[in-house]
Amino acid sequence: LQEGVRAMHADLKRLVGRPVLEVIAEQREEVLKRHRKLRSKVYIPIEGVGAGPDGKFIKTNENPPFDLLEKVADSFLNDSQRQALLLSGPAGSGKSSFVTELELYVETIYSERRKAVAGAEVVLIRVNLPTLRNPLSDLFQEACVRMGLREAQISELVDLVHAGKVELIFLLDAYD
Repeated sequence: LQEGVRAMHADLKRLVGRPVLEVIAEQREEVLKRHRKLRSKVYIPIEGVGAGPDGKFIKTNENPPFDLLEKVADSFLNDSQRQALLLSGPAGSGKSSFVTELELYVETIYSERRKAVAGAEVVLIRVNLPTLRNPLSDLFQEACVRMGLREAQISELVDLVHAGKVELIFLLDAYD
């Protein structure tokens, strides 16, 4: 009986693939390896600026710049009431570079904190919007498929989210 159960388990694993969190952990390691390699060469802190008294997003003495990653971490990621953040700026201003830095932060520091505090695994899903066929209605499904997940793994991920074992964070790039 034990041997039969093992054989069925092996067959099921071949059919549905590896557990979704195992696949995501492997992808996370690849992303971190890439980031560390690039970051070891150069790192320029990304500054943000809020709307000044005149409503314009211009750096002045009255409207000084701030560390954008620190601000996002403090006032967005750590606030469960905020569910969306729109990063806007002119072409070439560093939005995609910031998303890359935010990805590194979420995959390391934020993930470790959430696991310690809530016991939840953080799964980051980075999406380049122009690559999706139907981002308005199929964003999650298409993003998961682009990550190389199979249907069974996507279903497993959904179940883990519903059970409170996984927290999803989407980073949508190329919104403009």
